[in-house]
Amino acid sequence: MKLAAILFVVTAHHVSAAGFLAHLPLTMTRNASDAQYRRALFDELENVLGGDLSEATKQRVDEIEDVLRPIFVSMQKNIYGKMDQNAVKYVLRRLFIKRQGWVIEGLEPRGETWDPATGSSILDEKAPLIVQEVIRKHIGVEGTGLHETAVIAAMMEHLIFEETVGKLVQAYKAKQISTDAEVSRAQAEDLLALHMAAFIRARDVSTWNPKQVRTFQRAIYTLYPHWGTIVPSMKALFDAVAPGVDKFTFDHVAGAASEASKEFAQWQNNMCQNTFDHLLEIQDGKTGRVRLVDFYNAALHKGRYQFTETINYLRQLGTLDESDETNPRVIIPNYLLGRSNCVARTSYYSVCCLDDCELLFSALERSLSKALSTPHEIIEAVQAVSFASRFSENHADGLSKLLRRRLDEVAAHHDGLIPLHGRLFAQWMHLAFPQECPYPHKAGTVYYSSMEQWEKETGQRSGSTMQEIEHWSSHLSELADNRSSMESDSDHVAGMWTMEEELVSPWQPRAEIRAHLAESTTSLSSLGWLALAGACICLVFFSRNRALFGSKSFVDKRYVDKWSV
Repeated sequence: MKLAAILFVVTAHHVSAAGFLAHLPLTMTRNASDAQYRRALFDELENVLGGDLSEATKQRVDEIEDVLRPIFVSMQKNIYGKMDQNAVKYVLRRLFIKRQGWVIEGLEPRGETWDPATGSSILDEKAPLIVQEVIRKHIGVEGTGLHETAVIAAMMEHLIFEETVGKLVQAYKAKQISTDAEVSRAQAEDLLALHMAAFIRARDVSTWNPKQVRTFQRAIYTLYPHWGTIVPSMKALFDAVAPGVDKFTFDHVAGAASEASKEFAQWQNNMCQNTFDHLLEIQDGKTGRVRLVDFYNAALHKGRYQFTETINYLRQLGTLDESDETNPRVIIPNYLLGRSNCVARTSYYSVCCLDDCELLFSALERSLSKALSTPHEIIEAVQAVSFASRFSENHADGLSKLLRRRLDEVAAHHDGLIPLHGRLFAQWMHLAFPQECPYPHKAGTVYYSSMEQWEKETGQRSGSTMQEIEHWSSHLSELADNRSSMESDSDHVAGMWTMEEELVSPWQPRAEIRAHLAESTTSLSSLGWLALAGACICLVFFSRNRALFGSKSFVDKRYVDKWSV
């Protein structure tokens, strides 16, 4: 299998769409139904490769489609019922955050036009050139459908897990164990623990000597305070991937490593939730904001050493509300989802806190099932989100006059219909759910690369010393004391509100929208020309006979400086 895959990749540049599709039944055309076309494609792949490849591939892509479908249905689409390139980028970004807590490099809202073939570093560097060429050529002509988007997502997901397994080899080298050897249960657990510790701290341990490895494995309990709570979960994975096994092969340990990557975000959600709870304790009213002076005082007087980012770094992350210069405040959801709270950063992605707003917004998408809605429809859908306990607490008497007025303003800006996937509605969601939904800054104004990369680019530290925090706390307290007393009203909470729109997909004339909405909720695209790309992808995906499926976590900022053994 492995040799066949390598030979295919080498010769793939000489394969044409006509040549590959010639093996499919003559009745199968680009306009064939999804079910017919997919079955023919999977049958052909099975004939070429043998085994159960087609069913495994179909199941994986179908699982992703099921997650994407409510989002896809609600997205604005073109006359062919498909999404444009930037919409695909937006959907993929949400998918990976929702499934694994992954923030993938290249999918951030930076404002530039997205190339689906090389729009993320993982595709640009790891996908075979033939796959990139096919995606670039055929996606964007008529747009991208649900199935094509799922195939791209599956390719990206698999390439990331292939990298994960490659890094497991480093742990084997550090432990001086051959990947061909069978190991005991205790050794397998130790290899997985070293692999995950290196993953969390972004270390290449392959060249370390035994003393360095032992030092690192002892230090991880301090470097990553949540470590002790996830060790039992890691050990339990072996019971799932290799029940009843006494001797563990590399494939067994690789299966556990893949499952650990998939579960990592959920394991770490407790740590993110703890930080969220600490921020709510010092929240300024119910604004979803913490006064910066209280933020730093929590580090000084309450031992919350994670709250030590510098003012400049918080500003670059888009975490500060400075609409009142005398009372700067930290925006809770922006801070929680910011890069300073991501760990396991690789060159392709970071594992970050799960997005509570995604749950709320997904519920609205499922309820509305269309790209544009009236204020009345949105109000009814929002009030039906009964699981949002904090929303119920904050809006016991229903939506406030301010929220209704802002919704009407957005509708008026768009000729009566509100696009769900735009900056203005995201801004309204932040106003309605200030603890869960982040404030949407304009594209290109927020720094999205890693904390280490920011420090390298600016020559500044992202973390503060206690002396600096004491100074800032004192200065901010003086500003607060000198503030002229002002009455607090609900409009002051929305001091960052602007009417600057940014849509995920281009706006269409109202008449075209009306006609489009009648069709878009039921139309799903066929596989189309991405079948060739899917074939190439499948051959790369399953070059190993391992189920590599797939993650969030947190860093204690007392240890923000780079640590080395």
